[in-house]
Amino acid sequence: MSKVKHLRKDQQQIEPLFNGAFTENKPIGFPNRSGTDAYSNIFYWAHLVAHETAEFPLHPHEGFEIMTFVFKGSVEHYDTASKVYTPLNAGDVQAIQAGSGVSHSERIIKGTELFQIWFDPDFSKL
Repeated sequence: MSKVKHLRKDQQQIEPLFNGAFTENKPIGFPNRSGTDAYSNIFYWAHLVAHETAEFPLHPHEGFEIMTFVFKGSVEHYDTASKVYTPLNAGDVQAIQAGSGVSHSERIIKGTELFQIWFDPDFSKL
């Protein structure tokens, strides 16, 4: 089991995405890619700020769960399970159970701030 390591904000992975449309601050970035380790069953933890409206194109997830907390602004979420765009507004929370696989897309509107936690629901791996 890994020890908890406190990272100051200037030590955290801060990444501009889509030509700077979004900035993600990742206290827990992807293990073995960011120099951080998973904490318990949490392997990704990020705060996103949208400087411009932009879209994460359709992409797959499998075998883990994602919780999204919308602090400010709005997101339009599409996935292959529902086959519809679902609006998420400030104060909304979404949980995705990717299980055997789902593809999804997110259109994030300028001014939006959100927080995501990705975790492996299999506690036997702890």
